[in-house]
Amino acid sequence: MTKRVPVHGAPPTLRELLCGAAPYGGSAHRDLYAHLPHTWPSFLDGDRKSLWEDLGGSWVMVELLEGVWVAAEKVIDSRGANGALDTRVFQTQLLVAWSELGRLLDGRPAADIELDRLYNLPSLLDELRDRMTVLLAMLAERTAVDRMPDVLWRYARRATPDAGLLQLYAAAFGVSHDECSYTPRHIPGTRLLDVLGHWRETGMQAIADAALLARGQIRDAVTDAVAERQAPARPEPSLHQLLNSAHAKPEQADPEPEAGPGVVVVPRIGGGTKGQGNKDATSELGDILGRRLPLYEVPSDRHALVEEAAAEAPHARRFFERLVALQDTREHWALPPILALGDPGGGKTTAVDAFFRRYGLHVERYACDGSSDSAAAGTPRRWASGEVSLPLRASMTAGYANPVILWDEVNRAGGQRQGSGGTLRDALTSFLEPQNACRYRDPLVEAEVDISHVLHVATANSQDGIAPQVLDRLVVLEFPLPTREHLPVLARRMAREIARRQGLPDDHGELDRAELQALAENWAGGSLRGLKRLVEVAMRVRMTAPWATRH
Repeated sequence: MTKRVPVHGAPPTLRELLCGAAPYGGSAHRDLYAHLPHTWPSFLDGDRKSLWEDLGGSWVMVELLEGVWVAAEKVIDSRGANGALDTRVFQTQLLVAWSELGRLLDGRPAADIELDRLYNLPSLLDELRDRMTVLLAMLAERTAVDRMPDVLWRYARRATPDAGLLQLYAAAFGVSHDECSYTPRHIPGTRLLDVLGHWRETGMQAIADAALLARGQIRDAVTDAVAERQAPARPEPSLHQLLNSAHAKPEQADPEPEAGPGVVVVPRIGGGTKGQGNKDATSELGDILGRRLPLYEVPSDRHALVEEAAAEAPHARRFFERLVALQDTREHWALPPILALGDPGGGKTTAVDAFFRRYGLHVERYACDGSSDSAAAGTPRRWASGEVSLPLRASMTAGYANPVILWDEVNRAGGQRQGSGGTLRDALTSFLEPQNACRYRDPLVEAEVDISHVLHVATANSQDGIAPQVLDRLVVLEFPLPTREHLPVLARRMAREIARRQGLPDDHGELDRAELQALAENWAGGSLRGLKRLVEVAMRVRMTAPWATRH
């Protein structure tokens, strides 16, 4: 293959593309033809061994990128009737390479991906995938357009004021507001669509509207402060009052705060000091207002955490090993947002719920199926049904700053159907981002609260339907289905639970060898619901025989 050095300088960086720069040469094929050798100079000298080393020792990656290079070069060299055909071939090759590159990169261990993001370690292949996403979106490829929120929010969070902070956040706000839709218009002088420009304009308008709203809130706060300062001063107590107070029984002092780590979740109530709404909010939040809430502590024996969970759900041992590994060295529970992903019937919701409850944590379960965010994000106090946000409600109920919220079937979170408070995925975007959660403006409190210590665990049968900006904030852990080898433990646990519900002693739920064999012949693995139905049948058969003849 012919190797040629691009003659028009270095291609724009991905950040520059996201901030509005046009692709190199005004086309996707010229941009990638320049970007690949600029990033990996081994492309130019034909040394495939060096390229292989630069790409992490993967011949699959070498073949993948060389295929894109060749397809781009053919478009550049094409003349006459072959030009349109070569262009279509290139776009197909680019789409296939983008999908395969994503599959290879997503196949890395979740812990490695999380560490790279946590420490902001650069990855040239990750940046190449994002660049391909942008170029395919400009070519109106719908799958790539749907991935743009993920790209934009990721780069916006890393931006600095001198590195496109406003432009990136505007585009990220715009793509989320428009739900990846856009008005088709071309980048001047090219055949590429200016999707980023459309979203940037939408986001700028949203930022301007938010600034006006904030300005009004600041004005109201200043007005309240002035009114409070101008209020008449309390009169000085008389001599008679002072003498009476000296002989009065002293009031009991507030108890000293408990030892250990804690968080002030609700520092203050906003919205001024007047009005029934403020009084109601103060009354409802009085127990935690301005007070430090403790944090649930992690048992010191991390190995025991896994063993006890695996004793109840032996098929999920690997899941709980990875979950506990995500817990950092702090003595209190502090996990990143987690997605338990697995086929239906595996018992992931029940297993996660039981795991945290076993160690005393309060678990708030929320069914995401078809929900808008009004119930989760909270509702303003001016409404008759005003409510605090779900994470704040969980902390109030638990009396701790780090309870657990179990978002069940998060892939069904309302995204298209708008509720009175927007969509549930919009609320999740704020809850799952620590920088936002530590300053979340609760609509009932009308002030910032710190809900960043709340633990979030979502469950889903598939990643399909999960908004990209939500999925990007979750660490995905696979939750497997049980197999026949797990049947004895699972069946005995189910039998004991059935016995307890019927008011029978636990030993009535001890299945014998014949019963276990009969169950194994009718259940080869898979859904726990099917196994539970079989166990219930076995228990009903037991009820027909006298207790003394069962052993």
